[in-house]
Amino acid sequence: LAGRIAALFDQYQLYRFDRMDRLWDSSGRDAEWQRRLYDELFVRTPGRDWFFRKFLAEETLPAARLPRAVSVFGVGALPPVYLEILLKLGTVTTVHFFYLSPCREYWEHQYSRAEAARLLEPWEAPEPGNPLLQALGASGRGFFTALLQQGGDRMVEEEHYRDFAPVTTPGPDGYAPDATMLQVLQQDILNLYDRRPEADATVAEITGVPRPECAADGTVAIHNCHGPRREIEILHDELLRIMHDPAIQPRDVIVMAPEIEPYVPLIEAVFDQGPLQDAYSIADRPPPDAALMLDAFHRLLDTAHGRFELSEILALLDVTPLAERLGIGENELELIGEWVARAGIRWGFDARQRERFCAVEFDEFSWQMGLDRLLMGFARATDADSALEPDRIIAVESAEGGQAELLGQFTEFVIRLARLAEELDRPRPAEAWCALFDRMLADFFPDGNTARTGLAALRGAIAILRRESRDGLNSTPLPLNAVVAMLDEVLPVEKESSGFLRGRITFCKMLPMRSIPVAVVAILGLNDKAFPRRDLRLGFNLAAERQLPGDRSQAAQDRYLLLEALLAARRAVWFFYCGQSMRDDKEFPPAAPLAEIMEYCRNA
Repeated sequence: LAGRIAALFDQYQLYRFDRMDRLWDSSGRDAEWQRRLYDELFVRTPGRDWFFRKFLAEETLPAARLPRAVSVFGVGALPPVYLEILLKLGTVTTVHFFYLSPCREYWEHQYSRAEAARLLEPWEAPEPGNPLLQALGASGRGFFTALLQQGGDRMVEEEHYRDFAPVTTPGPDGYAPDATMLQVLQQDILNLYDRRPEADATVAEITGVPRPECAADGTVAIHNCHGPRREIEILHDELLRIMHDPAIQPRDVIVMAPEIEPYVPLIEAVFDQGPLQDAYSIADRPPPDAALMLDAFHRLLDTAHGRFELSEILALLDVTPLAERLGIGENELELIGEWVARAGIRWGFDARQRERFCAVEFDEFSWQMGLDRLLMGFARATDADSALEPDRIIAVESAEGGQAELLGQFTEFVIRLARLAEELDRPRPAEAWCALFDRMLADFFPDGNTARTGLAALRGAIAILRRESRDGLNSTPLPLNAVVAMLDEVLPVEKESSGFLRGRITFCKMLPMRSIPVAVVAILGLNDKAFPRRDLRLGFNLAAERQLPGDRSQAAQDRYLLLEALLAARRAVWFFYCGQSMRDDKEFPPAAPLAEIMEYCRNA
């Protein structure tokens, strides 16, 4: 909750810096508690909104302390306050703002259908224009409008156009007769054309006629797949096909997805088996060692805080760092599985832990009883004295000879895990949690050079949490889920950027400023309800009561990223979505923006 409130206040400072008093004057109890909290936070050090207002209110700026020129590249949208700052700087120094516009015409009023229904009066007809620009361009259009409105007579505009394909012998619509489907789509957006049969027209003005001869040229492809793995397999086949052309090299391909991490194991499974195994790289994922250690840390906590299910404990032994610490290989894990099966172990460490889950103490089929039976079986095998077998313990055959060390290590691991479970069940101050996490790393993780490198990010996060806990949280007992959430917040795991545009097929996440012109652009995961990504809606967001131009919207930004990707492709653009169930062939719709692209392609 604290993190979400902080993010909301950050949004207020960026998008409502000059309207803070109006926010607090809003009706309702939400405004009252937010104002009190905001005042407490910024009573000593003013927030960014104060500095924004102070800077913009300055009559003169110190020109001697500013650079002779400021250049801004690759920005498709900005919070309005930053644009005002750039315009203010332009009064004393030269500011070059390089804005990439998808359209050469005036497109301020190119509203989508939903926007037209909301913004226009019933008697007003929407402006004719390109449906793709209208459906996907809202984010860029808002910024384009802000440039025109706020710049006014202070801005000198220079327009530079570069057509996507040279037109040598124009056809009836001004395009080359041999233009590809992709080129026609891009030119239609550039020229604000709406290409469809006149008989289907719903607006008075139609520009461009259908080009059915482009439909089968393969430059625009939409793949309806049975699941994410099938998306990767089809992508692999399509890349092999197109790379028969010597003009297409691996460096000429970018593959994007709203979230790339779920695709990483599938990419590696498919691409590592064929001729492209050394021709791709994956960006936007944590360094492998750090990700592996972090996953092992979370799985260890989840298992220790759970019911000690047999399957969960055995799965934990299959986690590479933990197995490495115990020296357990694949064959040893199978042997341990046979032992615990013979011992009849099911769940729960002992009777006391069982009481926590079902309010009754019983130790049948528990880890404690099972381990006792295994150890008794080993002891009996080495000493024939019947006194070694008490009445309550029925020994089972277990380790023999050199397997004794493995049985001892496994038993010690389970006992340490049970002690950890007792520790995790007690709330404690954050600094005490940090000490417990340090002991966890020492008790369960290996100590080699590779492990130390992988654990560096986790140890760094624990150090940050310990340092922050000394400022007000030291005496506050916290439950496990709270402190783990705090730890995740401060994890300094940097994304791996070495895989982006390094002469290979690039797999990456859909982010702003990623749509660099390349021969082939592919976009995975354009599924309904997964794209565009949704904003987190807070019920106490005072700024949401009235939307203003320039307000950030994740959904609008994702649509604009899709438009930029479409314009960045030079030879082909491929869209992928999971439209069929792997179990029963049930059909699912594509993401709404992709459905709009499909509709335009059908009409055009």
